[in-house]
Amino acid sequence: MHTTTTATIAAAAAAATTSTCTTTTTTTTTTTTTTTLLLVLVLLLLLLLLLLLLLLLLLLLLLLLLLLLLLLLLLLLLLLLFLPPPPPPPPPT
Repeated sequence: MHTTTTATIAAAAAAATTSTCTTTTTTTTTTTTTTTLLLVLVLLLLLLLLLLLLLLLLLLLLLLLLLLLLLLLLLLLLLLLFLPPPPPPPPPT
C-alpha cells in the first residue's frame, strides 16, 4: 500500500511538472510573438516617422530653392532699375 501511494504521488508530481512546463512554454511563445509583433510595429512606426521627416526636409529644400529664385529675380529687377539707359540709336543719314 505504501509503495502504491508513493508511486501515485510521484506520477502526479511528474504530470504536474509536465503540465506546468507546457503551460510555461506556451506562455513564453505567446509573449515572444507579442514582443516580436510589437517590435515590428515600433520599427514600422519609426520608418514612417523617418519618411515623414525626409518629406519635410524635401519640402524645406523646395521652399529654400523657391526663395533663392525669388531673390535672384529681385536682384535682376534691381539691376535693371539702376542700370543706365542704353545709348540712343544713331540718327539715320
